[in-house]
Amino acid sequence: MRKLLFAVVSLMSAFTLGQVTPDDARKMLEEGNARYVSTNFKAKDFRQARSEQVKGQKPYAIILTCSDSRVPPELIFDEGPGQVFVIRVAGNVVDEVVLGSIEYAAEHLNAQLLLVLGHSACGAVKATVEGGEFGKNIGSLVERISPAVEKIKAKNSDKNLIIPLAIEENVEVQSAAALHNSHILEELRAEGKFKILGGIYSIETGEVQIFEPALKLETKSSSKQEHGKKEVEKKETEKKEKSHDKPKPHESKANGASANYDVNKDKKITNTVFTDGEHFCLQVSSWKNRSKAESVANKYRKLYDGVFIMPFIDAVSHKTWYRVRIGYFTTQKEAEDFAASIE
Repeated sequence: MRKLLFAVVSLMSAFTLGQVTPDDARKMLEEGNARYVSTNFKAKDFRQARSEQVKGQKPYAIILTCSDSRVPPELIFDEGPGQVFVIRVAGNVVDEVVLGSIEYAAEHLNAQLLLVLGHSACGAVKATVEGGEFGKNIGSLVERISPAVEKIKAKNSDKNLIIPLAIEENVEVQSAAALHNSHILEELRAEGKFKILGGIYSIETGEVQIFEPALKLETKSSSKQEHGKKEVEKKETEKKEKSHDKPKPHESKANGASANYDVNKDKKITNTVFTDGEHFCLQVSSWKNRSKAESVANKYRKLYDGVFIMPFIDAVSHKTWYRVRIGYFTTQKEAEDFAASIE
């Protein structure tokens, strides 16, 4: 009797999924999460389901979420195999590979919506907020999360609020990135056949708060970019106005290395000032990635002379770091004064 009932329910589900709309899909996710929170799970016959899934898959929703082991989408929405198309990556970020998977599910599997799901206590967002030295691969994740973090930091000084607000803003950013980098998703959405939603999963309660993201793509003409541009222009103007009394590093060599500074005798004086015993230089940043160090150095070269990169091999890890320096200065005070002037 139970098998017969499940077979009937399965046939009804298959018929229903064929007519699912984006709004239906949202309701199914919300109802599934309510079952998960209440632990009133629906009955599942995995053996029977497997035999049906040999014929193919018809997921009604795509869920892009974090790789965090505490965020299992099928459990959170009380679904069995074949019902939701899940993509997991740290920080639930969107890149070309992720977007290709989303487009496949939307166009070829007829999934009705994309849910970009962030979660409380996200380690990827937390790491981006706190900053530090990142390798190439983790750095690529941080690079995609950074726009959300920078936007929140610019508006909030309360450290207790920055991470949770950045988690939500990151969902906004990734949702917009998915839509505006895919003609397929844009067309399906314009035809009313597809919807993009955001969500935040609470590890503490198990609840998912689903919302409609703004889907606004940050561009160079956005208020954020314009504000940044104005700040740069303001600093450059102030720099020109004060150039007559600001300490300057001496002229650099043609190859960008600081003239006369002996890197073989390099010695640390303070956290930012170094000396070769005769001259002094200022360290502005340190990177594991040479290309990143070059990128930063080039930005400083547009403003100052004497910018150079000094490779440094860590005695413990034996890894090479690339230190971006400005110099040289004839006295320690001159270097410290210069450091204060560019802060």
